[in-house]
Amino acid sequence: MTDDPTNALNTAATAAHLSTTTNPSVQGESTALLITKLLKDKGVAVTRIALGVPVGGDLRYTDKMTLAKAMEFRRSMEETGKKHKP
Repeated sequence: MTDDPTNALNTAATAAHLSTTTNPSVQGESTALLITKLLKDKGVAVTRIALGVPVGGDLRYTDKMTLAKAMEFRRSMEETGKKHKP
């Protein structure tokens, strides 16, 4: 791993797929968006890890942003169990 973001992006640009795993914060979302924009023209498929309510979580204790993200990225029950194909 390197602390040089330019080197990391150059390495990522040689890959076919990159999954961003930043924190679900404004800074993390901004970083994921920047990475996506920088790699857009390089032919790299960029995905994001899932966000939302954790398994076993209680909706009474879920904050509004987490619930909003869970609703935004919801999927059909017919898709449950299908693996993502990059």
